[in-house]
Amino acid sequence: MKKGSSRGMRRWCAVCACALPVAVVEAKTYSVKPVRIINPFSPGGSLDLVARLLARSLSGDLGQQFIVENRAGAGFDARLNELTRKNIAHAESKSVMDAQGLDGATGTPAELAALVKAEWVKWARVVKVADIKPE
Repeated sequence: MKKGSSRGMRRWCAVCACALPVAVVEAKTYSVKPVRIINPFSPGGSLDLVARLLARSLSGDLGQQFIVENRAGAGFDARLNELTRKNIAHAESKSVMDAQGLDGATGTPAELAALVKAEWVKWARVVKVADIKPE
């Protein structure tokens, strides 16, 4: 296994885990639109196989068409961010999120990194003041 491929595998699993509930909500609401599963790796690889098996299983279970799109190459994070922004801004997505009591907020990876860093600093102070020790 190539170095860094386990990192990519963890990232892909995290994306699937986060996207699956959204896909299920979309499948219930979008009865005529196919749900796209974005695979950030080349076609024919092990993750492509997993994505296609997942798509087949979800299609059978939910009666909704699931399509696997392979988007390999540099800049995947930027493309995925742009797709996410576009989908959250869509009127049908907004109505689904409103019905679920969700507020779709998008940002750039740099904005997310700044938010995570600010939270890290804030909670590090709490841990220090509370004298919390790792067990």
